[in-house]
Amino acid sequence: MKKLIFIFSLFTFAGYLMAGSPVITVRFANPELNCKDLTYTVDVEFQSNTADQRLFGMNVRFFYDDTQLEFISFNNFKDGYGSMSPNPPSINKGSNTSGVQLFGFSDAATYVNGAVQLLNSSSLPVYISTSDWTMVYSVSFKVVDLELFYTGDFSPSLIWDLQEDPSNGSFLQGSSGVVITVVAPPPLESTYSDETAVQFNW
Repeated sequence: MKKLIFIFSLFTFAGYLMAGSPVITVRFANPELNCKDLTYTVDVEFQSNTADQRLFGMNVRFFYDDTQLEFISFNNFKDGYGSMSPNPPSINKGSNTSGVQLFGFSDAATYVNGAVQLLNSSSLPVYISTSDWTMVYSVSFKVVDLELFYTGDFSPSLIWDLQEDPSNGSFLQGSSGVVITVVAPPPLESTYSDETAVQFNW
């Protein structure tokens, strides 16, 4: 009987692999300015081309204009999710011309490298929508450019570290950029997806 169950599990696993990787798209959305605290918060949302997918983990890697924002934290997690190593995320400011050359910023680009993962598998499942967007967590910043803030035209760019053609990968040499995994059936815990990104104000 144990042998039969093992063979059945192998066939199930093989069938899962043959089905191909789901395409998971990530975006920033729902920007919110807090005029009292001078903070700026955006949601991180996901969409899948395949039903019944759940986010397992993500390398949260993106750029922003160093003259406009300062990273604070990941927060507002859906039940079961939280930050993973590196925690807190590593924050790296490029040269003064890095943002200009890469993205048309006015000055340096700052690079955030963190991770979010499903930490409690027994929590209520969060399935990624195939027709709408599913929020899993938020990212908060301190507003640095107060002059731009008070003009009422504050729309900073947040750029995922994934090029328009996902097969080209990261904007940075040697980096794997944005990596998203989804929950997989036993015996696996997770499996890779094919990632795409919708850039924010860029």
